[in-house]
Amino acid sequence: MGWIFGKKKVVPRVPFPEGRPFDEKSLQFPQFASSDKVIRPEQVKAAVGVNKQIVPEEEYAEDEPMQMPDVKSAPRLKSPLSPAPAVDNSFIKIETYRKILGEVEEMRKGMADLREASKNVDLSEYNEETHFIKMRRATKAVHDGLLQIDKTLFKGE
Repeated sequence: MGWIFGKKKVVPRVPFPEGRPFDEKSLQFPQFASSDKVIRPEQVKAAVGVNKQIVPEEEYAEDEPMQMPDVKSAPRLKSPLSPAPAVDNSFIKIETYRKILGEVEEMRKGMADLREASKNVDLSEYNEETHFIKMRRATKAVHDGLLQIDKTLFKGE
């Protein structure tokens, strides 16, 4: 067992490398005139205009009032936010209305499925691809249902 805890190897001592000569001026900062960097209160007041005289309102009143230039009246454009003229009541058949209500109820169920699939994707550590595919299918079903409702409403099927 002597070979495990044998003698230490002799490591030859290597001399430290010689550094570059040290220059005292390399650590000194240049001397600038400090008066350039100091901002005096008088300079601030002059820049802000604190010492300027305030012109009383009476002097403004003595001036002639300015008159508005004559401008030819241009035709007024309708405001884009103005309410549109009233449209006659539109009617739909009761069967169509019931069909739309049924499709809207299906949309609510589809939205619930979509919400559930989205929650599963958020909570899932594994099988994310499977949950993502389910969410994509639910989204597609909701989209198709909304298109069907739109078609029923505006095409009058």
